[in-house]
Amino acid sequence: MKNRGLKQLFNILTICLDRITQYRLANLVTVLLLTATLSLPALFWLVTANLNKLSHQWYNSTELSVYLKSDTKNSDIENLMAQLRKNESVADSHYISPEDGLKEMAQQSNLQSVLSTLPNNPLPGVIAIKLKTTENLSEAAKNLQTSLSANPIIETVQIDSLWLQRLQSMLSTLKKLSFILGVLLIIGGILIVSNSIQLMLEKHRHEIAIYQLVGANSLFIRAPFLISGLFIGLIAGMLTWIVVNSILIWLLPNVDNLAALYQTTFQLTDFGFFEGLILCLVSGALGTVGAVVASRHYG
Repeated sequence: MKNRGLKQLFNILTICLDRITQYRLANLVTVLLLTATLSLPALFWLVTANLNKLSHQWYNSTELSVYLKSDTKNSDIENLMAQLRKNESVADSHYISPEDGLKEMAQQSNLQSVLSTLPNNPLPGVIAIKLKTTENLSEAAKNLQTSLSANPIIETVQIDSLWLQRLQSMLSTLKKLSFILGVLLIIGGILIVSNSIQLMLEKHRHEIAIYQLVGANSLFIRAPFLISGLFIGLIAGMLTWIVVNSILIWLLPNVDNLAALYQTTFQLTDFGFFEGLILCLVSGALGTVGAVVASRHYG
């Protein structure tokens, strides 16, 4: 009984290999189509993951800029700095005097000659506050902004990461869109493989009829097509892995240059071994499901 099962498995694999070789051009086209279909959601996911990682990296360094009124006394500034040092949500704070602010502006803008002609220093005193990294960082920043705004010596309080909150809101929408896109393209991938297997079934219709006449069971008839679908899916998954990582390697120098301009370091999230393995398994499952759908009449 065991030998009979092994012989049947050997026959199924032989038939499967013969059909893959016989229709190698059609299978190649199917693999390339499935690779293109999978590459789009994979790239979409990577872009979303990298933007999310970058936003968290920036968001964790949330700062507040506290602009003081021009007639603020030094004693009031010292009292405010002492209060900030005692605040549990504040990681660091330092005072930038109007004179230091003007010097820094002159160095960064190369407008020393223009700024030196000003009759008065137009810049206010500023306290730069860096918050501690917490799960409720946004709420902590807003609470501190509210409490500081009530201080009579403070003109305005600006949260420097407000635009990052908008970015995170956009990323939330982007994640939902990537999920919808992934579902639609997964359906498309199943239909691509199903159509290819359906054509193979049609060409072997008479051969299948003979197998049925001699008493072959449905597993023997369907197995070569199911294995073909699995093979197509696995090859497409590996090609998708290679394509996506190749695109990331191509983009890496541009990302490094952009990070250098902003004086920061950022490493792109790529498809590692674990992610690549999951991608191959998902792609193989899509190919198998496509073959199951195509051969359902022989079940």
